[in-house]
Amino acid sequence: MTTAVLSRMHAILSATLGVLVVTLVALLLWQYGVLSPRPYHSVEVVSLEQVDGTTLELVATYYKTTAPCRPVQFVAFGLSLGPPQALAHTPIRGPGQGMERTAGWQTLRWQIATDEVHYHTVEVRTRHECSGRPVNRIMLSIPILDMDE
Repeated sequence: MTTAVLSRMHAILSATLGVLVVTLVALLLWQYGVLSPRPYHSVEVVSLEQVDGTTLELVATYYKTTAPCRPVQFVAFGLSLGPPQALAHTPIRGPGQGMERTAGWQTLRWQIATDEVHYHTVEVRTRHECSGRPVNRIMLSIPILDMDE
């Protein structure tokens, strides 16, 4: 074999190896969620108010992306000492309260029942199905200051 042929074979082998390495890294990043689709972003709390001793009223905005994701579950959790507690929540009347929403800016309006428990943090967690895979995220994590003062 000539030097030119060996050189060309080396170049092809190097390029093939490079593609394999990049593909392997991409698959690993996808598997561990680094490249997972983002069903939403730019989440901001507009307001969080204590309605009475047992209810918080939450208003937040976020941008719903065009990622191929279907919402499965939105859940509120209260954190104090011990494991997180799922909290009952109901939508406050207003536009766009269903889970299926169009791409663009959206508003989340909830009343969250705390049952007189003083949580140090309230979270909203989501589960979406994106391209057949579950994508779990913490949408909001809101530290609760003493709202009685």
